[in-house]
Amino acid sequence: MVLRLEEILARGENKKAEFKRYLEQKDLKPDRASKLQTQLRYISNFEPGLFVIGVEDIRGERWELFPLKEEQYKTSKSILKQLCIPVDIELLEEEKIVVDGGLVGVFHIGPKPLLEVQEEITINIMGRVNAGKSTLTGVLLTGKPDDGNGLARASLLVHPQEIRRGQTSDLHISFLGLNADGTRLNAIQQLDLQDQERIITEAARLLIFFDAPGHQEFSRTMVRSVLGAEAQYALFLIPASTEAKLIRSEEAQSGLNRLDTITREQLVLVAQRGIPFFIVINKIDKATPEDMQLVEELVKSTIKEIGKVPFFVETEADIDIVLREIPHNVIVPVFEVSCTILAGIDHLFAMLKVLPVMTTETRHDVPAIAYLDKIYRGIRGTNLVVSGTVLEGIFKPGQRVKVFPFEGAKNLVVEGRINSIEVFKKGVERVKSGEVFGFDLHKIPRELVRRGQVIVDRDFHLAPVWSFEANVVITFHSVRIKVGYSPVCQCHTISQTVVFEDIGDKDYLALGDVATVRLRFAQHPEFVRPGDKFILREGNLRGFGTIQKIL
Repeated sequence: MVLRLEEILARGENKKAEFKRYLEQKDLKPDRASKLQTQLRYISNFEPGLFVIGVEDIRGERWELFPLKEEQYKTSKSILKQLCIPVDIELLEEEKIVVDGGLVGVFHIGPKPLLEVQEEITINIMGRVNAGKSTLTGVLLTGKPDDGNGLARASLLVHPQEIRRGQTSDLHISFLGLNADGTRLNAIQQLDLQDQERIITEAARLLIFFDAPGHQEFSRTMVRSVLGAEAQYALFLIPASTEAKLIRSEEAQSGLNRLDTITREQLVLVAQRGIPFFIVINKIDKATPEDMQLVEELVKSTIKEIGKVPFFVETEADIDIVLREIPHNVIVPVFEVSCTILAGIDHLFAMLKVLPVMTTETRHDVPAIAYLDKIYRGIRGTNLVVSGTVLEGIFKPGQRVKVFPFEGAKNLVVEGRINSIEVFKKGVERVKSGEVFGFDLHKIPRELVRRGQVIVDRDFHLAPVWSFEANVVITFHSVRIKVGYSPVCQCHTISQTVVFEDIGDKDYLALGDVATVRLRFAQHPEFVRPGDKFILREGNLRGFGTIQKIL
């Protein structure tokens, strides 16, 4: 026994110990059970506690033994087990102590070990409006064909305007659970909370999809998905017949034979992100052979223009080649699919379910950092809840953390604690680099928290950044860029206006120019580091860059 019985009685009830004379069937009635379960959760919060049976409270003055008969002891133990199950508490150790007159039970109880998902593969879903991003995601989740009227995407659209229009207007995150042999675990209704918990509990691997809107007016959200989700891969959709019409229209107007502007912008963005990606030519059942040939030829030439090698996947043997080469980020696999007749879906799914994890253990062994994405402030008196993707390191429940920068706080830093961690509403024992999270934060002022801040280990060195030097490439801009130009800069989940303070020895920058420039955040400092990639936009994409030095 860790503590002698005399010591336990001398210490009495406290934050880590609860005494009862015995437990009986009436303790399982809802009102009584909820009170006891609250006590159990309190004494076992974060670390094990003691629940002792066979002890009597004598007029609130002292504790004395009240030995139990064998049958009373067994009943009390059984009731205790039943009380623990709904609140995820387990009996860690039992000490059955024989004393004069009977038995005393000392039970060490604690929270059940939380889940840790074995593998997570995160994938950005990209493409122009009506490319079929949500529909393809729905088909991949369930393995069932779309009916041509939006059946597959129905469970993924959550906002009223999305349901009315059948189009995504916000960043949505969904997941596909796979068991050890690659079999789908997902049910038809993706949004059912019981299904989500079951899938995460049973899954050996999760494929997590970030589905962003393709509309031009939602380009900020799409860029946030690409830069802020820190995904390991990107899946780029091109709707065959729609793209063919846009290509012919552009050729008629400008004489240029190329993919449409939005598609080219997004391809440049994902290539600049530096992660492996693959292209899916979608809706092939609605395209003519002439449409397919035109789109295929321009997809090939565009991939070559950005320095990659196109590789059309047509057989199972091709998938083996893709898996061997895609980690090197040289080839771009191209799939041709239809979500209504499931053509090509088997090859795409066969690749997705065995994609290698692209995060390394070295990124786990450093101080933890993540950029905040969504902020859920709730009601006053409750903890702050935030979500995002871990960039580096490991976060655990109970961990002391800092959030930075706070414009209204002393030294711009506020410390707090991670009360709990959830992944798709399921509690987990840790999250590491490349994994999505939801943190319940304690002692963090909710009114000062915003998207773009970082949450880090207490030991993480932080310094506010106003200005930085970067190498930039101007990709899509029709006029000259001079000192004072103020586009929006998006980096990780940061989105803030920056000012061009210096453009080197050039009088101005124009389309195709590469330059080393000095940029300054316009409203407030952020936390960025050398090597961070960013994009510049003014409605549309204007250019991209990499931070070289903090000034």
